[in-house]
Amino acid sequence: MTWKDRNVLITGVSGFAGSYLARYLIDEGAHIYGLVRRRADGAIPQNITRKNIANGITFLEGNLEDISGLATALD
Repeated sequence: MTWKDRNVLITGVSGFAGSYLARYLIDEGAHIYGLVRRRADGAIPQNITRKNIANGITFLEGNLEDISGLATALD
């Protein structure tokens, strides 16, 4: 299966596994949408900055407990 030009939503993209998955899929040519919780300081999470992948991710604010946020992410 090829990931080129596929849209992928990663919940928890800023976590350990999510950031590695994002790095892999970006390298494969996928379009990444990452669900992240809003941060008070507005900073990009460290796992994202360390892997230098912030420009390859479209960030969507929300969490898994908010059904309307999930619906927006899926749209």
